[in-house]
Amino acid sequence: MTENHHANHRPIGRRQVLGGGVLAAVAGAAAMLFPELGANAAARRTNAETAQAWYLEEPVSQTELDSAEAAAEAERLTSAAATSSYARALAHTPVATDAKAADRVMADGRRIRAIGYVTGATTVHLVWEESLADGSEGRRSSLVYTTGETTATLAAVGSVPSTVKAVAAPAAECAPGTHPVYQCVEMPFDAFMACCGGCVVAFVGSPAAGLVCAAVVCSSCYSANCKRWGNICVVNS
Repeated sequence: MTENHHANHRPIGRRQVLGGGVLAAVAGAAAMLFPELGANAAARRTNAETAQAWYLEEPVSQTELDSAEAAAEAERLTSAAATSSYARALAHTPVATDAKAADRVMADGRRIRAIGYVTGATTVHLVWEESLADGSEGRRSSLVYTTGETTATLAAVGSVPSTVKAVAAPAAECAPGTHPVYQCVEMPFDAFMACCGGCVVAFVGSPAAGLVCAAVVCSSCYSANCKRWGNICVVNS
């Protein structure tokens, strides 16, 4: 028996062809006039969500500050952070310990000072301060993590420590007056230890101190070993 390959196919009429052509033309015009409706927008969204934060860019060189300088920087930031709503809600008095700090030089001449310290044994504060190539003040970013036995979870975010506010969870959409910032919201310690061998001893003594050490000393480990990323809503500057 001969099989009829055309039995189940209806001929495409001229009206259908014209209709499809018109729709395609309209879609093409809309994509040109309003690229946010098309693939360009999807690409931009993807790029925005996955773009590495400015303070995680790889430096061309890095110099670690000595312990006294790092402690002084942590004390300065702890005093500034005391006015934030997050610090006022802490159950412990924010006294900085296990401080680390490093100066990073970027390819375009910018400098970034990375500072980390611990308060209350399990709360990690990470701060990045940028100086532009001409010496003027650049951007600022502050993150606070709470640490458990095996992971650290993002608890608060801000620009300078005094503006740090608690975050409940990554947001799907941000309210008017705020914008999303892609952040690491969960960090596993085992991967960090494997990545930053110089901080293994610190991790063994205290996971919080280990996270401070690795985030400051081994900048690439932070982004390379994040377990979960998410958009955190930050107030527009």
